[in-house]
Amino acid sequence: MRTKRRVNMRCFLKRFPKKLVFAITLIFFTITLWGDIGITGDMVGRVSDFNSKDVNVRVLEGRITTGVVVTAVGPYSVIFGSKNIFVESEKCFITAGVGGGLILKIGGREFRTSKAVKIVLVASAGEGTLIVALDNVSAKPITHNYRGELKITNDAGVVAIINIIPLEEYLCSVVASEMSTNEMEAMKAQAILARTFAVRNRGRHKKYDFCDKTHCQHYGGAGLETSRSITAVRETTGKVLLFDGAVASVFYHACCGGMTTSPAYVWGGDEFPYLKPVKCQRPGGGGYLCGKSRHFRWEATITSDEMRSLIADAFGVSARGAKLKIMLRDPSGRVFEMEIMGTERRVITGEEFRIAVGRALGWGRIKSALFEMKIGGDGYRFGGSGLGHGVGRCQLGAIELSRLGWSYVDILQFYFPGTVVGEFGGEI
Repeated sequence: MRTKRRVNMRCFLKRFPKKLVFAITLIFFTITLWGDIGITGDMVGRVSDFNSKDVNVRVLEGRITTGVVVTAVGPYSVIFGSKNIFVESEKCFITAGVGGGLILKIGGREFRTSKAVKIVLVASAGEGTLIVALDNVSAKPITHNYRGELKITNDAGVVAIINIIPLEEYLCSVVASEMSTNEMEAMKAQAILARTFAVRNRGRHKKYDFCDKTHCQHYGGAGLETSRSITAVRETTGKVLLFDGAVASVFYHACCGGMTTSPAYVWGGDEFPYLKPVKCQRPGGGGYLCGKSRHFRWEATITSDEMRSLIADAFGVSARGAKLKIMLRDPSGRVFEMEIMGTERRVITGEEFRIAVGRALGWGRIKSALFEMKIGGDGYRFGGSGLGHGVGRCQLGAIELSRLGWSYVDILQFYFPGTVVGEFGGEI
């Protein structure tokens, strides 16, 4: 009987998949080695397979100073190397090690690793979130909630966090982060644009797909999701904007000031037949769709000293008597080229000027490149229209079209003529 049982066991193991045998062995080894700090076999981390529907988003870059504190709504696992540490409710303190690697403190224990750290909710946590706190000291630390998983590394002495999250869950936050309105058709249009942008631009950064800033799409995590943004994403699941059967290149901004512009005049590069200037006006010759916005018309002043400093810092023209002059405009009326005269002549675009002013003096000063400029007294006076780069869909115009009863399909075709809304089922 004993011999027969051994033969049967061998046959059983031969039929057993080798990968499964390896996984069971690894779990047994992990439980045996790390049982004293809370790992149990029935509470393993919910680790995704990183399929093509996940996106990798770098979050909180530039906002993390010394380190972060991670907790969760529900139990979670901290994984690095061969270790899988189950955490019931304790905080995980993470700092960047001098010379590389990470230092973790969990429940009175300290760990050091040169590997990336993965933090995932366990299966029993359901729809919980991972919580990242930036301030370790204050009574009310600044916190951010994220769905999916967190991958944490040491990036040149700074803690870097990548949020690995399914595309559709990512979009629920992006839609709410980028647009606030009760108009559902405008929100659905936003969801399709955000999905289209993500599908077309995946891998925009070398080590991850997107940042969480407006350079890509503003992403504030689960804490910014709303019932409307979730509904907009779910009711348009899988839908993107297409042109001639291909995923379109899409852009959007807050307020166009009366007319959109083409990307070639803002960033250079190729022209697209569906991204020509569009008059943001009510059908039948009515008023401007975004005309009620406080950004539709604006005024600003930049003193001579501010301008000299700006020109020197941003464009390297350092003469005290340096002056700025508008040279060319694009078909929408936006400033296309500006001339700086000082120790040398420098030609810049209106968008470069807008970005430089925003970084130096605040984004509320020069809101768009659609402006007039007068020099007099002690500085430069501007009268402008709109907010943002002006390419693609005007968000405030889309909201007004939604109020007028337009569907999200009609709104998108208004700002991107020649495109169609279609299903996307491939890899992103």
